[in-house]
Amino acid sequence: RAFPSGHLLDTHILEWHDSLFQILAERQDMYQCLVEGCAEKFRTGRDRKEHLVTHHLYPADFRFDKPRKGGGYVAGLAEAASWAQQARECADSCHLTSRLVVG
Repeated sequence: RAFPSGHLLDTHILEWHDSLFQILAERQDMYQCLVEGCAEKFRTGRDRKEHLVTHHLYPADFRFDKPRKGGGYVAGLAEAASWAQQARECADSCHLTSRLVVG
C-alpha cells in the first residue's frame, strides 16, 4: 500500500495495527486529526470527522475512514490528503484576498 504522506501512514498504523490503540481509545483521546500539522486528538472517529468538516472544510459526506469499493482505506486517505491541500490553498487565498482588499 502507498500512503500520500508519512502522517497518514503513521495514523493508519496506529489505528489499524496497534493492539493497544482500542484499549487506550476507551480511556483517552486517541484519534488524531488527519490534517498534517493539526495536533488535535479525539475520543472517536466520529468526533474527528466533525472536526475535519467544521475546521478543515471537508465535505460532510466525506468517507475518509471507512473502506470504499475500488480503493479501500488507502484511497480514502489519499482523497483526504487532496481535500486537506485544497482547504489549505483556499485558506491561504482567502487570507491573501482579505489582506489585499483591506490593506
